[in-house]
Amino acid sequence: MRTRSLPALVALTLAVGAAGCGIRDPVNDPEPGERAAVPTSTVGADTRGGGQAAAPSAAASPTPGATAPAPADAEAVVRRFADTFINWEWETMVQSRRDAAAMAVGSLRDELLGHAAELQAEYERRPSEQANSGTVEGIVAEPGKPIYVITHERASYADSVPPQELYSVYIATVVRSGGTWKLSEWRAVTS
Repeated sequence: MRTRSLPALVALTLAVGAAGCGIRDPVNDPEPGERAAVPTSTVGADTRGGGQAAAPSAAASPTPGATAPAPADAEAVVRRFADTFINWEWETMVQSRRDAAAMAVGSLRDELLGHAAELQAEYERRPSEQANSGTVEGIVAEPGKPIYVITHERASYADSVPPQELYSVYIATVVRSGGTWKLSEWRAVTS
């Protein structure tokens, strides 16, 4: 990760949060039994070059009565979800959304599966050159606060249209489900 750009991205994240863009506090205003913020304060590792942060291993999954895995495991799931969500080509987008749904629960999972079904129907009707690629530039997670995910993305639409590059900020919320971390919320704060 470029060290110089991270303070600017964190400042952007804080500015967007301070602007009151409808950001909901999942700790002080949770949906009963559904949402909780990750209790950690780190910035994730770089995933450039096609590498991805390791997902929590089966050995890290708790047994009944065991201590929950380290919060970094939840952060790794958020990073893997973000990588899956932002990196796709038209031909792979249906599977990308299904893969993201496998890391989600509740209405987010339903939304991703519904989007995959819509994309499948659209894919069968017409070809497209659309694609999106990107990197997770940072994850800001603090106790009792939403998780901010900062990405640098490049959207391509057709050979005749120049690609667009942008930084995006997403809010993620995770919950424990079946012994693993799953996302229950993923939404763009910027677009």
